Amino acid sequence: MNVLSSIKNKFMRVPPDYEQLSARLGTFAPFDAARARIFRYRKQYGVNLGSMFCLEPWIATIIYDEYAEHNPEAEGDLVECMGQCSAEKMQAHWDTWLQRADFEHMASMGINAVRLPVGYWILGHGFAAEKYHSHAKTYNRALYY
Repeated sequence: MNVLSSIKNKFMRVPPDYEQLSARLGTFAPFDAARARIFRYRKQYGVNLGSMFCLEPWIATIIYDEYAEHNPEAEGDLVECMGQCSAEKMQAHWDTWLQRADFEHMASMGINAVRLPVGYWILGHGFAAEKYHSHAKTYNRALYY
C-alpha cells in the first residue's frame, strides 16, 4: 500500500452512521453557478439593525432607561423587570422599531445587506427558552421587507 492510499483510507473513511446522518440531513439543492457568481462578486453595502429582536442596552437606551433602577444587563433581565406588561411592551417595540419605510429608505441609499441579530431563545421549538415562540410572525415579517 502506498503512502497516498494509507492517508486516503485513514482520513477519507465514510462514518459508520453515514446513511442515518444523510437521511436526517436531507439533500442539498443543486449548485447554481450563475447564482453563486452573483453573490461572490457583488459588493455588500450593509448596516447593523441591532435591537430589533435582541435588545441591546447601548442601542435601545430608551427602553432600558425606563427600568434603570433595576440595572438590567440583558433582554432577559429587562423582560423580568417589565413584569406582567412585558409581552405588550415587547410587541410595541417590535411593531415600531423598524418599519417597511426604513427598509425602503436603506434600499434607496444603495444598502443591499442588513445584519439583523436574533437571540438563540427566539428560534422556536426545541431551543433553550421558547417564551418568544408565539411572536414568530413578528420576526418573519422582517424577512419580507
